[in-house]
Amino acid sequence: GKADDLHVDATVVLREDLGGEEIVYLDVNGEVLTMMVWHHQEKLGPELGSRVTFHVSADHIVCFDAQTQARI
Repeated sequence: GKADDLHVDATVVLREDLGGEEIVYLDVNGEVLTMMVWHHQEKLGPELGSRVTFHVSADHIVCFDAQTQARI
């Protein structure tokens, strides 16, 4: 990824195989995030309990004010 991407370390806490895709639940410092892995992209998702790092392009991040809910 690019230098301004958001890099996040997480632990895989649950995997749900839905046939053509898999939902992977990630623990990020006590917050649970989900990601979708399509089987044609990756044959096996990350192992349960493993540490992973993912990144989000800074171009795709939108922030909101917690009190006003206005886009920042």
